[in-house]
Amino acid sequence: MKAAVFLGNEKIEVREVPVPVPPPGEVLVKVRACGVCGTDVHLYEGTALGATPPVALGHEITGTVAGLGQGVNDLTEEETVCIDPVVGCGICRFCRRGRTNLCENYRIIGYARWGGFAEYLVAPRTHVHRIAPHVSAAGGILAETLACVLNGYNRLEIEPGSSVLLVGAGTVGLLWNNLITHSCVAELVQVDVIEERATLARELGADRVWCTGHPDGIADFKKEYQGDFDLVVDCSGTPDGILLGMEHIRAGGTFMVFGVCDKNVTIPVSPFDLFNKELRIIAAKMPPRTLAQAIRLIEAGVIDSDRIVTSTWGLEDVESCLHRFVHNKDQDIKMSIDPSHGRG
Repeated sequence: MKAAVFLGNEKIEVREVPVPVPPPGEVLVKVRACGVCGTDVHLYEGTALGATPPVALGHEITGTVAGLGQGVNDLTEEETVCIDPVVGCGICRFCRRGRTNLCENYRIIGYARWGGFAEYLVAPRTHVHRIAPHVSAAGGILAETLACVLNGYNRLEIEPGSSVLLVGAGTVGLLWNNLITHSCVAELVQVDVIEERATLARELGADRVWCTGHPDGIADFKKEYQGDFDLVVDCSGTPDGILLGMEHIRAGGTFMVFGVCDKNVTIPVSPFDLFNKELRIIAAKMPPRTLAQAIRLIEAGVIDSDRIVTSTWGLEDVESCLHRFVHNKDQDIKMSIDPSHGRG
């Protein structure tokens, strides 16, 4: 099979490698599509931890069952599935509490285990979830990210009548948008530095949007809103986005760190402001057993998958897509890798 193999030091090569054989309790999956994520960029650049080259990156995976390891008898070949990539050790204190996303010894598919930038991969049966065959590849690759968003959404504890600010309208921000517009929130405001993304946020349901990519846009937004939000979620993963969001929390409000910054990024925070306003800062990462819930929402059509996923590429394009993710944000939101793309 072909795989886009990450070798470390910002280098990926497409290679022929053996098709893996599923060990007992695991499933061989033929990859239908795999999303390109900002975390893939961080791993590629060495600004995030967890990758163990040589390895195929890619953790937003949908595909079909292609083989069953010993002891797996409740799936059949050709069934459509999605993968929960967070494989916990099962024995640490966090796994025992059901918080596998905080496992002290996890091996994530697409980080330490071979991921979806390949024609095939193997995954534990416990991490392989059926998804209805009518769901597009776009919907399938968004299931894992939506599971992450659901973790944050559940932790945020949105009350009826709340006002919410979403900072960023990339894939994550638009998934938050879809969830919140289907809840009972009174007002959803969303900002992004790219005009096209702000426009899509409005079309997908935000009550008001602002493009903050130029001084006038930021000035107008700050003039309109001055600490007016009960809940602020940073979906940008940038220091500027976090600082903008922190400026607009109402006293007694909650700020959620959700976007992924580089590991060395720091920001100034005033302890007095936290104290004086009784602010709450929380965070959320990776899906702790929320993938099944995400799949149900996608199957029900709650998520505008085909508008969020904007382009499809082949394995030979993985490295250029990682660069494109950084430098072409005005052209793509979510990119998908299809291992069969471009073949005659």
